[in-house]
Amino acid sequence: MGGRNVRKLTGVKMTVNGFSQLSTTASLLSKNGIVTIEKGKVATLELTFDGERRGKTLDARPTLPILLKY
Repeated sequence: MGGRNVRKLTGVKMTVNGFSQLSTTASLLSKNGIVTIEKGKVATLELTFDGERRGKTLDARPTLPILLKY
């Protein structure tokens, strides 16, 4: 991913499973557009840098449930 090429975190998306209601904090983050939270079968964290301008993805699964998009 090259640290010198990545400048700014521009998006955070969490896919969560097994909940009936979001916590107050998670609801506020989602409501204010800071984090996108959606229900899914597999819990995953997606971090997007620089608006994904390079069109690349680093997938750490299955070791970590994280996708880095840049």
